[in-house]
Amino acid sequence: MNFLSLERPFGSDYSGYQYSGSSFLLLLQYWLPVALGWSVAMVIKRADGGAFSHSGLTLLLAGIGAAYSFDRIVDHSGWTPRWVRRSLITALTLCAGTISFLILSGRITSDSLRVIAVLTGVSLIYPRIKRLPLAKTAAVVLCWTWACSTLPQAGGCRHWFTLDVTLPLTLVVTSGCILCDLKDIAEDRRQHVGSLPAILGIRPSCLVTTFLSLIAATLAIFHHRFGLAVGALLMAIAAQFPSLLKRNPTGPILIDSILLVPGILIATGIV
Repeated sequence: MNFLSLERPFGSDYSGYQYSGSSFLLLLQYWLPVALGWSVAMVIKRADGGAFSHSGLTLLLAGIGAAYSFDRIVDHSGWTPRWVRRSLITALTLCAGTISFLILSGRITSDSLRVIAVLTGVSLIYPRIKRLPLAKTAAVVLCWTWACSTLPQAGGCRHWFTLDVTLPLTLVVTSGCILCDLKDIAEDRRQHVGSLPAILGIRPSCLVTTFLSLIAATLAIFHHRFGLAVGALLMAIAAQFPSLLKRNPTGPILIDSILLVPGILIATGIV
């Protein structure tokens, strides 16, 4: 069940990297994408206004948790602290069990199963397509947006690409992906991965993400999506501190936390 493991938390290849942060921060970085998926789903829910499937949302979050936990277990079995590895195995077991229960109990629609099948297929060919210029970011953004727009919506939200929130949301997520790629420049260049930072460098990439985030904020404000506007403005601010974003795991944690803001503001009724 790895349909959302196209990329680590909007970010990097961790093979060969050593963390100076605590094991707690390491685990936080691993599991933040689950909360991030919830946040994006909340943004779509507010914009769509249709029926919401809690089973679909559970499937989405369990799929993210299983994918990222499995990815970390496979990639870091040699040096991950034992208690972190055990936590990942426990999380993987719980998520896989939840997914199995949802499918066997008939709570998942055939449309959701088709979405999962497509996303799984994309994840299998991802190592090939990410070598194309900018394909790495495009694949991650499209798959995350599509999954979070369709799986939690009871009707499948087939018109998700026409929602007024889709373009600004896509721009914000794109900015997050680019900023998390800052610390992977050397690795991406070595593996001939066409990420924007690997092509343009750090400062031009930060300028691009600032521009995209400001456009997203403007569009969000115009459509009265103030939670998303706050997240976009915070992303633009974060882009001014590339030296911070290049750090592991601080950079990915900061970016994922910013992407949580819209969902939190919506869920708490602030916006």
